[in-house]
Amino acid sequence: MQTILSLASIGMFALGCASDTGGARVTFDAEAVGTAPVTAGTIAYDDAETGWHVTLTTARVALGPVYLWSGKPLNTLRTANAEDQFDFGFLRGQVVDQVPVDLIASAGAPTPIGAGDGLAGEALSAELWLAPPVDSAVEWTFEVVGEATRAGTTVRFRGGLTIDESVIDETSGDTAFVKRKVRAIPFEAEVADGGTVVVACDARRWLAGADFAHYLPDPVPDPNVPIDAVIAFPDPVWNQWLYQVRQARGIGPWSLTWLDP
Repeated sequence: MQTILSLASIGMFALGCASDTGGARVTFDAEAVGTAPVTAGTIAYDDAETGWHVTLTTARVALGPVYLWSGKPLNTLRTANAEDQFDFGFLRGQVVDQVPVDLIASAGAPTPIGAGDGLAGEALSAELWLAPPVDSAVEWTFEVVGEATRAGTTVRFRGGLTIDESVIDETSGDTAFVKRKVRAIPFEAEVADGGTVVVACDARRWLAGADFAHYLPDPVPDPNVPIDAVIAFPDPVWNQWLYQVRQARGIGPWSLTWLDP
């Protein structure tokens, strides 16, 4: 649990610095839910950008921690990996647990993440950390299995994605720690004791824009025989996957809402 413990210490420091806000201490619940429709154990969609029809039979994510902030970025054009957390105001609430979520098996039913704590009052943005799994039985932060079909050709794929030092060139100035943060997610709520923050994830957004033609041999020996592929760093489909899950707005898979007690 080392990762979660370090996140908790960061969060408690920020909450402690916010004592001048006047908000009463509160506790609340957190849960995760998938928003992509599940039919007969699959998530299916057409990618208008690439023309591939994609079906997912596995879509799992290790979700959490989650942070709620009192403000929005000082500059709305600021990149999502800005270093100064206090550009987002003070920390209104935090959920430092992580939970594996099966977005297909749960079929839209909520999965509890854990208990959160914070200060009562208005939150204007949220932050999600795509941390490596803390459960030793979970191999990846994200895992997919599925098929992509276009013009009669099928690619059967599987893959995993974890943002760690093995996939980030830290000599360029980036760090895995920063790359894991999805910042400035739209979120407006009055954080209150006994409420629930709901983190929704749409697995159809994970591979949106990914061109599976990368895996096709040239020429394709037999278009009627599926091509097997592993999505792995640093191929273009993996890079698109990383890009998508780090998006806070619009094309990203994340949305957060608050349920009053």
